[in-house]
Amino acid sequence: MNRMQKQNLYNIKRYFEKKTGTRLLPRYSENENQPATQRKVFRPAVMIAVLSTLCLLLVAFTWPLFSPLDGDALTLSATYEGNGIVRIQVENRSHKELEFQPQTKLYHWITGEEVQQVSDDISFEGTSISPKSTETMTVNLSSAYNMKLLEESMEKDWYYLLLTNNNFIFGQEWKCSVFFGKEPEHIESPDAPFYTLDPVILDQVEEELRFYFEDDYIGSFAGNPLNYEYLQKTEEYLLRCGKKIIKSVNPGLMAKTIPDGIIFDETVAPEKQYALAGQTSSLHDAFGKFVGSGEYESFQVLDVFLPAYEGSDDQAWALPLVYLATFEKSAIDTGEECAFIHGQIVSFNDLARYLVYEDEYFVCYNVTDLFYTDLRDYVENVVAMNDAGNYKYHYFDEQVYTRIQNVYNYYKDNLSIVSRDEFLGLRPDCVIEDYPVSSVLVKEGLSGTITSEYDIEKIVISITTQADGAEVHTATIVPEDLHYYDLSNATEVSTLIKGLDEGVYVIDVAVWINSEIMGYRSLMSMMFTTGNAQIPAP
Repeated sequence: MNRMQKQNLYNIKRYFEKKTGTRLLPRYSENENQPATQRKVFRPAVMIAVLSTLCLLLVAFTWPLFSPLDGDALTLSATYEGNGIVRIQVENRSHKELEFQPQTKLYHWITGEEVQQVSDDISFEGTSISPKSTETMTVNLSSAYNMKLLEESMEKDWYYLLLTNNNFIFGQEWKCSVFFGKEPEHIESPDAPFYTLDPVILDQVEEELRFYFEDDYIGSFAGNPLNYEYLQKTEEYLLRCGKKIIKSVNPGLMAKTIPDGIIFDETVAPEKQYALAGQTSSLHDAFGKFVGSGEYESFQVLDVFLPAYEGSDDQAWALPLVYLATFEKSAIDTGEECAFIHGQIVSFNDLARYLVYEDEYFVCYNVTDLFYTDLRDYVENVVAMNDAGNYKYHYFDEQVYTRIQNVYNYYKDNLSIVSRDEFLGLRPDCVIEDYPVSSVLVKEGLSGTITSEYDIEKIVISITTQADGAEVHTATIVPEDLHYYDLSNATEVSTLIKGLDEGVYVIDVAVWINSEIMGYRSLMSMMFTTGNAQIPAP
C-alpha cells in the first residue's frame, strides 16, 4: 500500500510539472549512481507542502480566467443555414461573461463518435456572450467538414457541436445539438391524437421531459425532430438531479426459447408457433421513444409477430411486449443508485420487485410496467400509430389480439432468462456442410450434408415463390440416421426444382431436434432462379 501511495504521489508531481513547467522531481543524470547520502532528495513532507502551496496559488490565479458556469446557466440552440453556416443562439443566464474559444468538435449524437475534419479551417463570430443576455454566435464549418455527407446522413443520425471556453482543458464544455440540411417534417396531428401514451405512465415521467412522450409523432424513429431536444434536456436534467444514475448494459442475456407444444394462435400450424414470438435489443419502445437516456442504452425486447394480412403465415411486424433492462452488479453498491428508464428516474430499491435474473456480474429486471399498464390499450395505440402512418403491412383483429395476449401471458408466467453463453450452449449444433452458398444447383439437384450432435426428429424443405411467398412445395423427411442426412437423397425436391416454371423462388431447409430447449432450427434460406429469370436487385 505504501508503494502505491508513493507511486500516486510521483504521478501527481509529474502531471503538475507537465502542466506548469515547474520542476518538482529530482533529476538524476551524472550523479545517478552516487550514494544516496550525496544525492539531493526532496523529503516527502517538504514536497507535499510545496505542492499544496503551488496548487493553491494556481487555483487563485486561474479562477478569474476560467470562471466556470453552472450547467443550467447556459442554453444553446443551433440553426443550420446551409453552406456550412451554423448560427447558435446562446442564452447566458449567469452573472458572468462567457468567452467561447474559437474551437469546436463535431460528434454523432447517438454513437458519440467524432466526425473527422478535412481541415482545421473553422471560423467564429460573436464568441463573447454578455451576462444575463441572449446573443448569437456564428460558426462556419464549410471548409472543415464534408457538408454534403453531413446533410445526406442526417436522416439516420444528428450531431452535436462541442464548444469550450478554454481549449477543452480547464473550462467547461457544452454540447449543442444540430441538424444539417432539412429537418424531418413533423406530421401534424388531427383534432384527436393518433395515439396516446398510457396516462399512468405519463404521470410517472419526469415533468420537464413529458413533452416528448405526449407527442404523437408519426414517421421513422430516427427522424423524430424532438429526439435531439429530448436527449439534450435529459442530459441536463440528469446532471442536475443530484442522484447517481447507472447506465444499462447489454451483455446478451436471452429469454429461453419457447418449447414445443405451446399454442399461441390456433389458426397457425403447431410447428410454426415458434415464429410468433422473438427477441431483439432496441433503443426505442413501440412508439419510437427512447427506452433509456438514448445515446447508448438499449434494452432487450421480447416481441410478438403480427401477420401481414388476414390468414397469412407471413409474420411481418414485431410488436414489443416485454422490456428487459440489465445493469452491472458491481455498479450498484447501496441500492440508492438509480436508473433512467422511459423518462423516469427509478431507484434500484424500487426495481428489486422486477428482478428476473442475477448472476455474479449482472442483474436483469422486467421493466414492462414502466412502459404500459394496460395491455389492450397499449396494443390498440400501437396499431393506431401504424395505421395513421399508412404502414399497411400488418393485419389486426380479435384473433390476432388473442395471439398477443397469449404470448404476453406466457412471458408473464414463464419468463426465464439465461446468459448468452448458456443460451447458445442450449442450442443444438446442427449445420449444413459442403453446400453452395450462392445458389441451389438446379441442374445437379440439392447438395450438402446435415450433421447434428442431437437426434434429428425431421427435416422440412419448403419452396415458395419469391414475389408473394406462395407455397410451391413442402417435403418432410425423417432421416434413418439421427445425426446425419445427405440432401442429395431428397430426390423428390430435386426433381420438382428441375421442373419449375421460369421464375425466382426461395428454398428453406429447417430441422426439428429432439431437444427440450430448442426443437426448431433454420439451416438455410436462399433464393434461386429457373430459366432466364434474374434475382431482383435489393
